[in-house]
Amino acid sequence: MSPKPTDLDRAALSGDSARVARFIAKELLGQVKKKSEDLQADDEPEALHDFRVAVRRLRSWLRAFDAEIGDTLAGKHRRRLGRLADATRVSRDLEVHIDWIEKFARARRKKNQPGTAWLVKRLEAKKARADLELRQAVDDHLESAVSGIDKALGKYTVTIGEARTSFAHVTATLLRSHALAARDALGHVTNIGDRLEAHEARIAAKRLRYLLEPLRSSINRVEDLVKRLSELQDDFGSLHDAQVFGGEIARLLAKVLTSRAEAAAEPDADAGDTAANADQAEMLLAISRRLHRDEESAFARAQASWLGDQSASLWTDIESVASELDAIAAEAQRVERVYLLREVPDQTPPSTVVNVDLGFVAGEGVSECVSRVSSEDGAHYRRMLEATRGFDSSSFSEETNERVFAALWPLTKGHRLRARRRVVESDGHRWTIDELSGHDLVLARVSLSDSRELAAIPDWLEPVVERDVTDDNDYDAWTLAGARRNGSRPNT
Repeated sequence: MSPKPTDLDRAALSGDSARVARFIAKELLGQVKKKSEDLQADDEPEALHDFRVAVRRLRSWLRAFDAEIGDTLAGKHRRRLGRLADATRVSRDLEVHIDWIEKFARARRKKNQPGTAWLVKRLEAKKARADLELRQAVDDHLESAVSGIDKALGKYTVTIGEARTSFAHVTATLLRSHALAARDALGHVTNIGDRLEAHEARIAAKRLRYLLEPLRSSINRVEDLVKRLSELQDDFGSLHDAQVFGGEIARLLAKVLTSRAEAAAEPDADAGDTAANADQAEMLLAISRRLHRDEESAFARAQASWLGDQSASLWTDIESVASELDAIAAEAQRVERVYLLREVPDQTPPSTVVNVDLGFVAGEGVSECVSRVSSEDGAHYRRMLEATRGFDSSSFSEETNERVFAALWPLTKGHRLRARRRVVESDGHRWTIDELSGHDLVLARVSLSDSRELAAIPDWLEPVVERDVTDDNDYDAWTLAGARRNGSRPNT
């Protein structure tokens, strides 16, 4: 089974791009180490394929996120990783070719058996040499590359006061550029003879898929996109394999035919050698014809599925994922200012009034908040989980239902808040004014697009503002409810 990259939860998408990109790179590096152990143990039938995929995933990720990772990653470690990738190519190609020939021979039953056995033996000898070269490359480069990259990923420079870019924003930009590259590459494939163009289209699709894979758990449609890109890669991969192997067989056939002609010209030519050459030539010609049919079939599939307008929906769906990442990035930039009020303002612009019930369940490492917002139109329920480990925290928030709320609410006893909330739209900003029951406390909140945005306190609110308490933990919802706070302030 191919190595599976780490999936990110939705909260991680809002995290700092350098930190998240390095986290994923470390996970991919771990897969390289694990698959190298399987390769050297030689007890997994797909060990070579899995190791090759793991190395390619890591190289593609490091290349895509060079701006976030490249400042600490030395070129020599990239080159060592490249040598490992190159060393796997010949051995893996021969592995695929041997498997293809053996299946081909079984389909022909007893026909050209000597010629088939000769070709398999020839390929196996080449693979044995390639395997030795691969193991030498692993011995020479793996440990140094892994340790060097691991060390490089564990540190990076942060400039105090410099705005940090979210992983969602960076990935949205990369998705668009990778999709454009793949789309342009496909556009250059117009006929079966465009071999280099078809190969470049396959590589571009692979890099786009590797970029999408960690998003599968956080954005619903990504799983389907990864599957479709894998199918695109397989279709063009079959075309590439048939073309490459077909070229090798054609060259070998020409060599055998030349040898056959030279042997026939010898007056004392061995009849056995002549017969063997004839069998080899016949077998190679049959393989060449079959590979040509495979090439035509693969191109027909690619043409029917991906060329011209056939891939239009793929690019539309990728753009929708990029747009969703844009929305997550914009939300990540939003900050909230909180003000302590002396009282509820006498007059406000038109407002919506709701009742809010919050309950907190605090635990070791994981905390939960459940809420109910009630109005004349009914009630809406929400839950948020926070997990904290060391200096890192992640959160997950979702809509829920009355049944879940009713089950969790008893667990919040002693850690609850109730507020009468006014929601006011004023000068392009949404203000919420919470009158907290049992606390003789009124708080106003406003959400801003980022920390540099300024929201003037409106005239209708200014007379009752006591002070800004945004960074005062005494006015945090967890504190006011008497619950131990693990992470960030929940959306109340």
